[in-house]
Amino acid sequence: MRCCWVRCDLQITGDTLHVRLDTASAPRRSKALAALCAELNHTQTRYPGTALTLTYSIKDHPSPA
Repeated sequence: MRCCWVRCDLQITGDTLHVRLDTASAPRRSKALAALCAELNHTQTRYPGTALTLTYSIKDHPSPA
């Protein structure tokens, strides 16, 4: 199993915690991360102990259709 580390920026806007991931080392990896972000966003997960909803995206990457 491989582990990957991805840098990100965190920003709180209203009641949302935005997690903006850096693009990956290869376009196919960024595309996979973007798809994962879309799936995670559908869960509308709250950051533990807060009322903040987590929202994920990839910097400078179009959202998957």
